[in-house]
Amino acid sequence: MGCSRSAVHDLAITRHFLTQSPRVPKEKYKLILVEDSEDDVVLFELSLKRTGLHESFEIIRRFPNGDEAIRYFTESPSMIDPPPPADIVIVDIKLPGRSGFDVLVTARKLNPKTTTAVFTSSVLDQDKKKADELGADLFQTKDFEPDTFYRFLHFLARIADERHAKRL
Repeated sequence: MGCSRSAVHDLAITRHFLTQSPRVPKEKYKLILVEDSEDDVVLFELSLKRTGLHESFEIIRRFPNGDEAIRYFTESPSMIDPPPPADIVIVDIKLPGRSGFDVLVTARKLNPKTTTAVFTSSVLDQDKKKADELGADLFQTKDFEPDTFYRFLHFLARIADERHAKRL
């Protein structure tokens, strides 16, 4: 019993993604991760290393709840040592305090050009629809398998690069 032509094509594309080195920018893409699960943070960091993406992506801030993330986005940065701006903001939906949707609205309002993604365990259509309505660039159900994780971050990197090019 052989594989269908489509399955063979999908396998070839997956192998292509896994064998291609990620674009190594002059500076790493700066990520803000809003995630309350310590286990998922560890899996995220391990997935960065496992896929080789730790060479291109760096988590500059991590917030365990929506309130801390919103406070970070809305408070004035220190003039002496301002935090680096994020290229990509990744949020979970279900968080203690304010939701990932609230964080998404705040991040998009303060900097509409920031690339944003929802990375969640939710598979509900209404959550995906709400994320789209609020301007999320991508809604991804949590999956730490190397090929899916790799494509997820590379898709976000392409969006960040396109927006950066438009600013120049």
